[in-house]
Amino acid sequence: MSVRSWCLLGLGLVFASGCSDGVAPEIVPSLEAVTGKVLIDGKPSAGVAVTFVPAENNTGNPCSGSTDASGAFSLTHRTGATGIPAGDYVVVFSKMTMPDGSPIPEGQTAADVMAVDQIPERYRAIPNFEMTVSVPKGGKTFDFDLKSK
Repeated sequence: MSVRSWCLLGLGLVFASGCSDGVAPEIVPSLEAVTGKVLIDGKPSAGVAVTFVPAENNTGNPCSGSTDASGAFSLTHRTGATGIPAGDYVVVFSKMTMPDGSPIPEGQTAADVMAVDQIPERYRAIPNFEMTVSVPKGGKTFDFDLKSK
């Protein structure tokens, strides 16, 4: 191979390596649609963080969503894709508010306002044996009615 060919090959490799951040793209596993509703004492609750944490026999990653005004949620994988891999999960809940129960003001963080979690500890602690679910192939809808007392 000529010197010119080697130089062109070297330049090609430099340009090719410059087109990537050097990190291999994450392979998104097969995801199943998971939706549902969160009620507290039978009433829809907005702003509840719903997180599915892999159970002991599941090597996946947590996936989460947040409820809207009707209490509805859908889960999102950490890659931003909609859904969650099939498997067993422990479900935990959190709803951070001002100490008086009002929403945290925009531009403030939970730490800024000494926020409190409105969800009883039994629903937000791991292991949360009350809320263990299996996500099947094809997805599923899960409705949760949490009790404040």
